[in-house]
Formats: sequence, C-alpha cells, structure tokens
Amino acid sequence: MKGVYDAWEKAAPFTHQSRIIYKGGFSTLEEAKESFREYEALHPEQTLKRADKTPIQAQRTGIMRNIPTRAEIKEKKRVCRSNLRETLNIVLNWTEEKRAILGYYPIAKEQLTKLVIFPDASPSDTYQFFQYGLIDTILIFNDLKIISEFPAGFVDAVKRFKNMIDNVNPRDISLKFTNSQPIFNEEEECLIPAHQVIFMSVFPGNFQPIDQVQDLTIYSHEGRLASTLARVFERTQKITRESHTRINYKSRNTLLVSSKRNEIEEREMRLLVEFESAFYNLSGLLEKLPEGIKRNLCYLIKKTEKTTSASCVSQKYLKKAIMKWDPPT
Repeated sequence: MKGVYDAWEKAAPFTHQSRIIYKGGFSTLEEAKESFREYEALHPEQTLKRADKTPIQAQRTGIMRNIPTRAEIKEKKRVCRSNLRETLNIVLNWTEEKRAILGYYPIAKEQLTKLVIFPDASPSDTYQFFQYGLIDTILIFNDLKIISEFPAGFVDAVKRFKNMIDNVNPRDISLKFTNSQPIFNEEEECLIPAHQVIFMSVFPGNFQPIDQVQDLTIYSHEGRLASTLARVFERTQKITRESHTRINYKSRNTLLVSSKRNEIEEREMRLLVEFESAFYNLSGLLEKLPEGIKRNLCYLIKKTEKTTSASCVSQKYLKKAIMKWDPPT
C-alpha cells in the first residue's frame, strides 16, 4: 500500500532493506556467537563495564538487606563494652582525607581524644559518641538533624534556644561538652553511664586545630575514669547563686545549660542541687561505682570543692551531702 513514502527501503531500512545493512547478518546462532567473541577480544573494556553493572533486582535486594530491624537499632544504641570498642574503632579509622565525608575531627583534650562534630555528620554516630562521652563540641547551623537521635526533651531544649537566638538575629550555635566515660562491670554491661554538663551558646566562629587520635585504651583506666567524673562535678561548681545561668534540660546524668541576663532561678537551682547531690552522696547512678573509683573520686571532689564541710571517712566515699544552698522548701 502506497502512502507518504513510496520507497519503504529508505523510510524504514531496518524492516524493509536486505540484511546487508547488518554487514551480512548471520545465518546461524553459532555465527552470531563467534562474531561476538571476536568483538570481545578486540574490546575487553566494554565487556568489563557490562560485567560491573549490577542488575536492578540485585540492587534492590542489597538495599533491603541493609535496612536494620528495630532490634538491631536498639542493640546498636545499647551502652556496653563491645559497642564501645566498635565506637572507638570508628574514631581510630578517622583520617584527614575522610574528614569532609565523616563531618567531624579529633582534638586532644586533657590527654583524651574528643570530637568536634559538624551538622553533616551521621546523627547515629553522633549519638553513639555522646553515649560514650567522646564529644567536645557539636555545631548546629540551620537545623537540628545532627541531634535527632538524642532524647526528645534534650532536642526540644536546644530547639527553644535556637529559636530564641534566631528571633533576634539568626546565628549558628554550639554545644560544648564536659563529660565522663561510662563504667562497665565484669560482664561488660554498663554500670555507670557517662555524665555530662553541656554549655549551649552562640558559636563564636573559631575552630580548634585538628589533632592526632590519642591512645584510646586510656578510657578503661580506673584513675582516668574517676578524673573525668570529677571534671563534670567541677563544671557544676562554676554555677553559683549569682551566676546568670539557665538550666535548659536535666536528666539523671545530663545537664544542659546556657547563659541568661538574670540570676539563676530557684527552680533551676533545685535542678542543679539534684544533679550535684549524686556526686556529694555518691548516690543515684553513682551508687554502684567500684570501690577503687569511689576512693579516687572522693579525693578529687574533696580537692575541688572548697565550700562544703562533707568529708571522706577512712578513705570511703562522701557520706552525706552538705549543699552550697539549702534546697527550697
């Protein structure tokens, strides 16, 4: 049937021309295979490229395989010595070449390795670092994604502070950590979680220089564990009745604070006293401290605290809290 094109060989050569357009074509399947083998010999790189391509179904299967279960996520967040080793390995594998990808870098602080964390770091890794007392600073720029795995009350407190800053003049903020390391029992389970005092402020814009990762075995040293707890206690001593401090968030082992114009309020002072009392009495979460760490901590607290009359008896831990302030009635 004639139509617009009379010469169908020109309009549709692939269906109407002789097979000479395929350079002769192949009369049998074996001829075609032989020709393909000759092509592969001449162009091996093309064959390798095809071999590298993973079928779509296999890619999807790989994605499915990498989705964790809730049980796996819960296990990864569990504080125990085996997960600490895994977390320390993450830190040990840091290199300058990887810093832009990882979103954090190490600094040396009091003979320990701490991390400065940027907003593009992994929220999951960041929470792990938090649980093991490995963070020096978290920088928060536009959103709170970096702390999305933290307790909801903690995230809400940071959000309120960020909104307060942004309502006046949008700026970046930083969280500065003073922290201890978790202490484990003989079964390698967590006996005492990391205690942390975190100061929240507008980020001043200066960065600490990058250091080499230190010897991480120090994190299991008894005297070192006591000294990190003592530093947390010492940080709370800088908050006085006259200090212009806001207690933004408190849990049994975490205190999140910031500066304000007015003096500390009675309600906030009570929260501070509750947090400090665990150190004075070695009670609450600190009650299960091993005796050796108790003695070390007792000595360090007595050395640090200059206004309390509490004392260590026979190198035992502090018996009774005598507060800087009487708790409000």
